[in-house]
Amino acid sequence: MGWRYTMVTLGAITIFVFIARFVLFRFRESPKYLLCRGKDEMAAESLEYIANYNKVACSVTLESFTEIEGDDSSPDSSDSESRILLRSGTKPQGPTFWERAKIELVRLRVLFGSLSMAWLTICVWISKLHNPSLPIGCANHATSTKPHQN
Repeated sequence: MGWRYTMVTLGAITIFVFIARFVLFRFRESPKYLLCRGKDEMAAESLEYIANYNKVACSVTLESFTEIEGDDSSPDSSDSESRILLRSGTKPQGPTFWERAKIELVRLRVLFGSLSMAWLTICVWISKLHNPSLPIGCANHATSTKPHQN
């Protein structure tokens, strides 16, 4: 009976801390994250909040970000693409939806590479849809110690 009280107490503490996180503590996104997402205004506000919390003057403004963005001169590199840009995360460079779909279809091609592999894949999918516990039943049947009766 004592373990139940322990579990209820731990659950109550967890719920209290979860609610306190939203009520008592005001967390903000990091300025670095906001800059990478192209949210310069929110990054400046976040820096101002951090400076006010630490009782320090904040010298970074929104104009500071635009000055840095417009500065293409690099003293140690002539190639501007070789260095990390301030707002490199504003436009995602990942594949489009159709490119990702094409990649997934290439991965599925292995399952349908030959007629026997296609037949096996379809049978496994149908059996999985019809009886989701089939692999578990097969594993239990293979490990049972009872003699098989015909």
